[in-house]
Amino acid sequence: MAAIRLVIVFCAIVLVCKGSAFNTPELVSVLRDDADGEQLIQLGHTFNNSLLKLVGHTFENLEETVVHELCHKNPCTLWSGWTNCTAKGRRNSFGYQTRMRKCWFNSTDPCAHEGAATIETASKVCEGQCRSDYTYTKHGFCLKYIKNYMNHSAAVKTCESDGGHMINVDTKERVIDFEKITETQAIWVDGTRPNVKVRFSYHHGGDAIANGVVNWAKGEPGRPDELCLITQLYDKLYWWDVSCNRVATIVCEIRYM
Repeated sequence: MAAIRLVIVFCAIVLVCKGSAFNTPELVSVLRDDADGEQLIQLGHTFNNSLLKLVGHTFENLEETVVHELCHKNPCTLWSGWTNCTAKGRRNSFGYQTRMRKCWFNSTDPCAHEGAATIETASKVCEGQCRSDYTYTKHGFCLKYIKNYMNHSAAVKTCESDGGHMINVDTKERVIDFEKITETQAIWVDGTRPNVKVRFSYHHGGDAIANGVVNWAKGEPGRPDELCLITQLYDKLYWWDVSCNRVATIVCEIRYM
């Protein structure tokens, strides 16, 4: 009798006990955060309560059904990003882009994503965005670096006669791509003003200064007669306001959208 009383005391402390005469675990208590179908079934066995067993089996069946249905609805990975358009270097031409994903339709466990995978590929038609003599940049811009030195007026006319316009470096993405295709010479960029009392205006795009992408060189902006903008790449890209009669190189852009 003393041994039996010791077993009962032990079971009361750890809550789960295998009796000496039974192989079925007996659960007499469960924490709220641990409650699930299996725990309810074990409680039902402990107290010989059919309702607890029924509710426990219901939860188990519901969980299995929901997980099974969710996994069967999407037994695949997310789609990859679209590849570059094959027509990217030729304006007014058409090509295609593709993307892919992996699926596990025949897996014994639809959520496991293991075993033989099926590769699914999707394609779509796309249109080229640049002429062949322009560079199609990382962020999708069409830029052309012309290394000839000229004043601001000549630079504007050069880009226009080429079918483009002087670049306005008005976003962080344009700054990144602009730096990639240029060298360390002074380069004209879009932005002029009639006098120093008014803001710079731009023929294409947004306000580069208001957008926070302009990194003025030390002492800039400068004198009252400096009404045009140039940039130059050192450790980073810097901006100057300068006389429009100064000479510099140029980057032309074609904005199709």
